[in-house]
Amino acid sequence: MPDKKIFLVLTFFVLLLIIYTEEVYAQQVNPKERRSPVGLANYKKGDFYAKVTYGRPYMKYTASYPFGYNVPWRKLWRTGDDDATEVTITKDVTVNDNLLEAGTYALFTIPDTAEWTIIFNKEPGQWGLYNYTPANDVFRTKVPVYKAPGQFREFTIFLQGTPLGADIFLIWDKTSIRIPMLVRKEDN
Repeated sequence: MPDKKIFLVLTFFVLLLIIYTEEVYAQQVNPKERRSPVGLANYKKGDFYAKVTYGRPYMKYTASYPFGYNVPWRKLWRTGDDDATEVTITKDVTVNDNLLEAGTYALFTIPDTAEWTIIFNKEPGQWGLYNYTPANDVFRTKVPVYKAPGQFREFTIFLQGTPLGADIFLIWDKTSIRIPMLVRKEDN
């Protein structure tokens, strides 16, 4: 009889442990407080799918200048707010002749007045710049700066389809950046 009681007590504790563990893993442990809403941009054509997840900081005043002040020139930026921006693609693409294989990447940038450095980093799930490691960069490339069509008070990323892939657009204030992604043709 004592063996049966021990078995029941152990079974009860194992069940409690399973239930508790499932709750912990079902919820984010110690979530960080967000300063900005989460943005999501996606594009799908055939079997190619691209998604960008990012934090959307905003300008508090019309006369604010996010670049050069809140986001310093020539300094590494997480390309949004809170978590580092993440790009997911389902097919291999080229960005300015650089291969980016299908997968999920952290997207960092170095803003400048005439061109930006675009950085795809192979370690997604980063919070801000705290754990950024240049050794994990897949590649860096430069893209020109364009004037945005009007003023965008909230940082915005969107994807636009092209005949050969999709472009990622980053727009904030009066600044626009275009990152071209060309889907690689499969070997026949």
